Amino acid sequence: MTHFTGNLSELAQRYRIDETIAEGGMGRVYSAEVRESGARVAIKLLHPKICNDAAFVEAFLQTAEKMAAVDHANLVRIVDYGRTEKGAVYIVTELLEGVDLGTLLARDYTLDYREVVDIGVAVCRALSALHRKGIQHLDIKPSNIFVMQRKGATKQPAQVKLIDFGVGRLPEAPGAPSLNGQMWLGVPEYWSPELATGRPTDARSDVYALGIVLYESLCGHTPFRSHSYSDLIAMHVRSDPKPLPQPPNRLSIPDPLKGVVMHCLKKNPRERFQSAARLADMLARSLAPRRAVNNPLARRPAAVALIGASLLSVTIAGIALSRQIPREPPKTPAAAIAQVAIDISSEPTGALVVDTADGSSYGTTPVRMELPRADKRIGLLLQFSGGESVRTDVVPNRSTRIHIQAPSLANGVAEKME
Repeated sequence: MTHFTGNLSELAQRYRIDETIAEGGMGRVYSAEVRESGARVAIKLLHPKICNDAAFVEAFLQTAEKMAAVDHANLVRIVDYGRTEKGAVYIVTELLEGVDLGTLLARDYTLDYREVVDIGVAVCRALSALHRKGIQHLDIKPSNIFVMQRKGATKQPAQVKLIDFGVGRLPEAPGAPSLNGQMWLGVPEYWSPELATGRPTDARSDVYALGIVLYESLCGHTPFRSHSYSDLIAMHVRSDPKPLPQPPNRLSIPDPLKGVVMHCLKKNPRERFQSAARLADMLARSLAPRRAVNNPLARRPAAVALIGASLLSVTIAGIALSRQIPREPPKTPAAAIAQVAIDISSEPTGALVVDTADGSSYGTTPVRMELPRADKRIGLLLQFSGGESVRTDVVPNRSTRIHIQAPSLANGVAEKME
């Protein structure tokens, strides 16, 4: 307590500090008020022992600087950050009112699949904003997904905010601090195979972690469970996740949604959704023509907890989270859209087929793409295991077969057959 209290004296000149609202291995979070403006904020003060790790502190502040420059409705707003003259490392964020997803799951065990999609899409939007700036979050987990409820507006949609970061990795640069294994303080249940084994990570690592969160939110548990860290890492790397089970006392999870979640959990990053934006699109499509519920806190008691952006979670008691989902009036089915099949083969087989527009993957050859009939040209990139690649275009106005050879075999010429 003395160490933390002593480090607050310099911050107290700018902030009127109220009380501790969370505490854990990373540090302590206080609710506070900006003296000049009266704005309510949360101050996270890192533990003094962590502040002695120069590489960690440098990476932490570097990431805080980058994230503070990203303004997005689904990202917690960073107000201030830095290091005091006494060496205390801190970050100041807007003070959020609501409950984190971890607490929701602890209370309800699972969520209605429509709520899960709404939360997932919001997190994807936040991740897309970070990824466009070259920032990886790398600490996606339920306690870092915050569901807000506006005061006096219980009928309005709840807002979802992504909070905290796992010392989000930035693009490699000369002189950048090494992010060694000691710096990862996240939860291994949500680690991607590449993060768990110390291999290079990218935006697709966040897609994998979000897939774990979606899986857990739908069925009540993560796909890989063990008390041993080494066993968890081995499962992420080698074990296939079991198909999503149907949770009791819930509406049946649509098969398209199950498919989207399982696609996030591919071991090979090239076989996952290649961007958070693509995942958001596929989540939304998985419910069509169903109407998604966009307020996970609607008609729930207004009791809330105040929490700052942190790696810490607060148990919130006395919140009844069960509710009835209103039934949607029956709709007249729309006319079926004509589909065409594009069959792509290659020599050698196993080439990854990527959409050049958004980086999403259709799988590895041989693969069949079933698309709505259209006259719009689609650009494809085939990536072979040896590092070679071939570009080609398809127009899905009729079913087509395409065979492509690697450049080393036949100059990468695409042969189209009816």
